[in-house]
Amino acid sequence: MVLKNQSEVVKEMFLRALAVAATLFMLSANAYSKVSLSEFVGTKELVNSFLVDDGKDSLLIDAQIDNENAKELVKVIEKSNTNLKYIFVTHSHPDHYMGLAYILDMYPQAQVLVANEDIKNSIIANTVFMQENGFLSVPEMHTDKFDYEAALEVMKGNKIYFPSGTALLVQDDYLSSETGFISTLYSPDLNALFASDLAYNKVFPWLGEWMGAPVGNQEITNWKFNLEIMERRWGELKPVVYAGHGEAGGFEIFADLIEYMEIFQFVVRTSGSFEEAYNKLELLFPEYSEAELFLNFSLKNHIPGK
Repeated sequence: MVLKNQSEVVKEMFLRALAVAATLFMLSANAYSKVSLSEFVGTKELVNSFLVDDGKDSLLIDAQIDNENAKELVKVIEKSNTNLKYIFVTHSHPDHYMGLAYILDMYPQAQVLVANEDIKNSIIANTVFMQENGFLSVPEMHTDKFDYEAALEVMKGNKIYFPSGTALLVQDDYLSSETGFISTLYSPDLNALFASDLAYNKVFPWLGEWMGAPVGNQEITNWKFNLEIMERRWGELKPVVYAGHGEAGGFEIFADLIEYMEIFQFVVRTSGSFEEAYNKLELLFPEYSEAELFLNFSLKNHIPGK
């Protein structure tokens, strides 16, 4: 897939906005059941999973980082007393899909959905990469044991419908940023925007390198642009924004994240060493978590020679 540049995205944004408005009208007209949301925060990396249900069927957004967390997530699904109809994986970072085998073992009827072929292929490539480098943490997710090709279903449209008429709108027209390919969901019933890893809240964002694909300065520029697109698209509705890592909030999450990335770049430019930059950012953002993993690898990516 050829990634679009900013000018191409801008040209398409106005047409997409009209399509989104029409879709929202249709979804609101069709949605008549009571919709509920349950949240689960993983014990590792503060990665979030969400369960949207209409009282009968449910949709799980992201499947956690390992079997231990997937086991606890299953308790949330059980408590909802609903049929797990869908599992939606927003992108290919392993902390969002490594619990799939465990959950599917408990709910074999669930369809696993991804927004596009690029996300599916990236999930498979990530898994192979971890296998070949000896750090696949969940043996059940090895490609010899888990049939990714059969399990991951690429969506044919941009809406996920429940039998009741409840629906969520999926968007995947984002520039390469935190990861190469990513998708978000919007629920009209909940007025909720599930922003996946395009949103971090009081968690150091991943600006590192994964599989030879660094989150460099261009990706940071793209990331800020993606946030602008989301705010323009959904801003008038004032949805609750659910982050991939960290707590939910409003669009101030986006403003805070943009401010952090700009300060991060300034600190990288003006620091003489990795240690100096690390200490500055910890001092400037004392309320942020996951420094040992996310901040550490982000700085190793941006100042490898210092």
